[in-house]
Amino acid sequence: MEMQNDQLIKELESHVKKDFKAFLGVVWDSLGLTKPTPLQLEIAEYLQNAPSRTILQAFRGAGKSFIAGAFVCWSLLRNRHTKILVVSATKDRADEFAKFTFQLFLTLRILNSLAPQSQTRRSQSAFDVNGVVPDQMPSVKSIGLTGQLTGSRADLIIADDIEVLNNSYTQGLRQKARKSVEEFDSIIKPADNRNVKPRIIYLGTPQSLDSIYNHLETRGYQTRIWPAYYPKLDELALYKKDRLAPSVVKAVQNDPTLQLKSTEPHRFSNRNLKKRELSLGKSTFELQFLLRTNKSDRDKYPLRTSDLIIRTVDNEIAPESFCLTKDKDFELNHLPHVGLNDDCFYKPSYVNASHRPYEKTIMAIDPSGRGKNETAYAVLKTLNGNAFLADCGGFIGGYEESTLTRLTDLVPKYNISQIVIESNFGGGMYEKLLKETLRINRRSTHIVGVRASGKKKDRIINTLEPILNNHKLIVDPAIIEKEYAAISASKSADSIERSLIRQMTHMTHHDAADLRYDDRIDALAMGIQHLQASLARDAANAAEAHMEAEYSRLTDLYFGFAEQTINWRDDYGPRGRH
Repeated sequence: MEMQNDQLIKELESHVKKDFKAFLGVVWDSLGLTKPTPLQLEIAEYLQNAPSRTILQAFRGAGKSFIAGAFVCWSLLRNRHTKILVVSATKDRADEFAKFTFQLFLTLRILNSLAPQSQTRRSQSAFDVNGVVPDQMPSVKSIGLTGQLTGSRADLIIADDIEVLNNSYTQGLRQKARKSVEEFDSIIKPADNRNVKPRIIYLGTPQSLDSIYNHLETRGYQTRIWPAYYPKLDELALYKKDRLAPSVVKAVQNDPTLQLKSTEPHRFSNRNLKKRELSLGKSTFELQFLLRTNKSDRDKYPLRTSDLIIRTVDNEIAPESFCLTKDKDFELNHLPHVGLNDDCFYKPSYVNASHRPYEKTIMAIDPSGRGKNETAYAVLKTLNGNAFLADCGGFIGGYEESTLTRLTDLVPKYNISQIVIESNFGGGMYEKLLKETLRINRRSTHIVGVRASGKKKDRIINTLEPILNNHKLIVDPAIIEKEYAAISASKSADSIERSLIRQMTHMTHHDAADLRYDDRIDALAMGIQHLQASLARDAANAAEAHMEAEYSRLTDLYFGFAEQTINWRDDYGPRGRH
């Protein structure tokens, strides 16, 4: 009986060595899972025959990491001398992948002959399979993307989820990740007489429109995508030529009723996917489940950080005028950026040496009730047709005493002469509550209630776009740094989406659910709209007019003083009365 079992194992081994799909079925069965789905089998077939530089993108939950773990084992079953490097965004994530493959060698009978032995390396993050020729490089090694990649050598590199939230929400982090993966070309071994095909395989879901996977395509990598939904026929072009899995394209072309239906209906129903979309927000869902990162999406976002002027905003005075030149010499690369990758911050290329007190200082407030939304505020100052954003932020909640008190504390801090509140909320009740808190805390300022009308995103964009295009908004870098500190402390998508810069750069006319939060950008737009009359002036002309007025005043003062001196001499001098 035992001999028969051994013979069956050999026959099975011979069969699964030829077909990774068959091997995947054995693995799934050993793990107590149901049979691999058609989509998973298609991923497996692609892995077996994919080109040497591959990006495999499948929606979250599709099982791509499990399939890739099985692929590592299958590669070593076919040739035990293959050297495999597993790289993930973090060392812990890479180790989990390697541990999974280690356990498969111990538990699958078909792999038992390759199981690491006591006399070889058998750490779960760096181990040798049985019978391998001694080498400095283990059979399987796991490492984090920011770890010590230099010195490693591999025939197969599995880059599993190297792009995650924590290394992709700013330009600087994305550039750092791109720099790290460039090392892969130095690590990968050339083809040799061991009959091993050198390959680099990326597995993942994009985390931003400027995904690292887009940049890899410019270096010869081929992308294959399995989205959670069958796309609409008129959206197929958004994935670019040959990126979508052929089965997905063929299915929806042959049966248009599949549009916007699940590609994995047995595991993810349409209802389940819709709940995820509502929870994540449209833009995040499109990235992580529909895997759409096409560059043309940028055309939807008209508000750019490159149109801002970044400069410290003094509390009392400001330069009379500025000039913005979008030149690399004036880029502020040290500031963290949560906008789009082709955008950046600039300092002014010219600052008028003449300074004056501000004409007006206001605070705009977008109230909130209870829950996750913020009561957002924006503190704005004006001079010569320019707006100066001195502070912007938000407090969770709305009409609690602590929130009202923190808002009133900003009045003396920034010398606020007027508060503008959206009166839609509570029928003006918030305005009354804030007035009472101001009275109790002995803060003196004027409150104005304004009603918002029309589609919010259109109103915000239509208000801010001309101001930004004319470079009339000066933003204190402390606001950007404060928001980045909050994001770094929480490391959550929620804190990123509360950022003013995130809200500004992802504001679009097109998609109603593109942003989860828009409180801070709404407060800023409300303040700008209230100041429109002041901002209609041209800063250079205003500075020139002020200079002429000041010259006229000084001239009048001088000649008035001279005339008084002459009269004094006439009355009291040698020729006058004594």
